[in-house]
Amino acid sequence: MHFCRPTHPFFMPMSALCFLALLLTGAAGSAAGADAKRNVLIVTGGHGFKQEPFFRMFKDNAEITFTHAEHAKTSATAYERDDLFSYDAVVLYDMPQRITAAQQARFLSLFEKGVGLVVLHHALVSYQQWPDYERIIGGRYQEPDASKPGTVTEQTGWKHDEDIPVVIAAKNHPITAGLNDFTIHDEIYWGFRVGSGVTPLITTAHPKSGKPLGWFRAEGKSRVVFIQLGHGPEAFGDANYRKLLAQSIRWVADSKDDSSWVSVFDGQTLNGWVQRGGKAEYRVEAGQIVGRCVPNTPNSFLCTQRQFTNFVLELEFKVDDGLNSGVQVRSHCFDQPTEFEWKGRRVRVPAGRVHGLQVEVDTTARAWSGGVYEEGARGWLNDLKNNEPARQAFKGGEWNKYHIECKGDSIKTWINDVPAADLKDDRVTSGFIGLQVHGVGKREKTLEVRFRNVRVKEL
Repeated sequence: MHFCRPTHPFFMPMSALCFLALLLTGAAGSAAGADAKRNVLIVTGGHGFKQEPFFRMFKDNAEITFTHAEHAKTSATAYERDDLFSYDAVVLYDMPQRITAAQQARFLSLFEKGVGLVVLHHALVSYQQWPDYERIIGGRYQEPDASKPGTVTEQTGWKHDEDIPVVIAAKNHPITAGLNDFTIHDEIYWGFRVGSGVTPLITTAHPKSGKPLGWFRAEGKSRVVFIQLGHGPEAFGDANYRKLLAQSIRWVADSKDDSSWVSVFDGQTLNGWVQRGGKAEYRVEAGQIVGRCVPNTPNSFLCTQRQFTNFVLELEFKVDDGLNSGVQVRSHCFDQPTEFEWKGRRVRVPAGRVHGLQVEVDTTARAWSGGVYEEGARGWLNDLKNNEPARQAFKGGEWNKYHIECKGDSIKTWINDVPAADLKDDRVTSGFIGLQVHGVGKREKTLEVRFRNVRVKEL
């Protein structure tokens, strides 16, 4: 970990010239559109490092442009930049301890703006006394002796020049795409804390190293990635590490592309929505749609008034333990009884019954949140009994994120950015979106489900 501080001549007719200029302008415009790069802020300060090989990783990344900002010795001054929120992603390779209240507020605002965050190596040690930082990045290396930075004990410490076997834990994630298990010569940490709300990306079989070596999570409108690797030149030159870093930046930065997203919930009213089915209570509170169960009423649905065909839907939800819920897509509710044929049998749907594809919210031990069930008709179409990573991704009692893609006959879901359901189904091609509060029978206990940041991108 080192814990050192940085020192730190021909003629052409005018008409032809104009024509050529138009051609060149058009070509340049097309090239600019095709070569649009992600704009990245790299933050350092508070820990020494070999600058040339470190920044070479970013110079060699053709997908990005970057700016370097170094904290002052007194506090986290990089967060005071006027252009802070203009970046697609911020990469932290810093290790300061002082951060003012104003700087904290600026840092927290990154996640309101959808700026992605990649946290590398010793940045796990920053802000030992600021709990929000640990929560946001998903963990902390807690100094065993605050008065002597860099102290190594049997319980908590670091060691240079280790051959570290890296195991890909999230094999189907964009960050690890194209990577196989590999070995890297780098520094290990042990004894660091890892939050319960993270999803591991990479881990290791090294007997002394802490685990996992990298993870991701969501914070507000942003994506956050931590990678413990990356101490020095040998790591900076490793092709696998470079790929891991580049794909992490791409993944967190691309979440800021909001140009084609439309919010279907204004955060203040239920305008544009209509309730169908049961009599559960829906209200707006603190920018959230809150659904509250009511005894002796059937399944209830808050449904968009308009229908959607090919689209991507994203939202966050938090549900009380014991309450079943779900998110309807391409769903319908008819005034007259209807029926259809499926696999040689007739399926009948009563008048007034909401029916259609539902992305399950499942708080039971079965943990099929993210699976696809057809409400009021065919039942389960894609459960998660053979998808353990998706089952493990659901976080009880916490905010979870759904990413749902409906395009033609393809229905795909992700829970907290982990792939969940993937099926082909062409029974319906359009319908409304709905938020379910499941019936609870005669139970009087008050249970609620909350939804926020509900947005759609039509394809």
